[in-house]
This record gives sequence, structure tokens and C-alpha cells, in this order.
Amino acid sequence: MEQENNIKIIHQDLFVKKEEETMVFVFSCVDKKMIEFLLNKDRNKTISIIDKTFYKNKKIAKTYVNNHVNKTGENPVRANQAISISPFFDITSLYLQSKAGITTTSLGNKYFEMKNKTQHPSTYMSNVAILCRALGFKKIKGILINN
Repeated sequence: MEQENNIKIIHQDLFVKKEEETMVFVFSCVDKKMIEFLLNKDRNKTISIIDKTFYKNKKIAKTYVNNHVNKTGENPVRANQAISISPFFDITSLYLQSKAGITTTSLGNKYFEMKNKTQHPSTYMSNVAILCRALGFKKIKGILINN
């Protein structure tokens, strides 16, 4: 039953099976389609952001995110302030916390160039999470899959 309360935003490189279209959004970056998808969702549901990462150790398959560093050079709310529930929103404790959670570094379009030089790289995890909080989602789960 927990699945019913969960909205998934999953990186296109990780999307392998067709799921219920109304609760899953496949992304490569933050765009207007993602914003429209999220605007039509219940803000009380948990958002699971599933992004790819790179670990040389292939035994590490899945990691939970507790925090992020945004090195994408982008801010998903810039030029979209009208969609935000508040002009100033708090992003401390943005993610649901996990005992084994890590801090990811979102690299955006520099992911392939920089993934070997960063401990826990991701593509746009930070941007998607910031967008979700700006839209009023309170329960955000970050998950990285070694790809």
C-alpha cells in the first residue's frame, strides 16, 4: 500500500519497466514537463527521486541521499519563482534521512566528464529536490543507483 503514496521521478537511463504513468516521471533534466507533472500531484505524497551514480565498486548498487551539493550551475526555481509556494523556502533537511545516507554532488550536464572525480556523483538530484520543495512537497526521498 505504500506504493500508492509514492511518486517516482526516475532518470531515463534507469527506467526499465513501464509503470503506472500517473505516478512516474522519467527525466534527463529539469524542464517544463516535469514542473507540469509535479503541479498536478498531491503535495502530501512522498516523492522518490531516483538518479544514477557511478561507483567503481559494482557491489554498491543502491545508496540513499541525506544531502546534496549542487554543482550543476543551474537553479530550477530561477525564472520560475511564480510556481514556488513561498518566495523563500527552507531546504535544510530536504531529504528523508537514512542512517547510511550520503551527500551527493549533482553535476548536471558535466556528469560524464566529472563522475570519476566525485565521490557520490548524480545528474540532477539536487535540482529535482529543490523544485519539489519549492512546489510544497515535504517528504522527499533521494536514491542513487550505480549505473
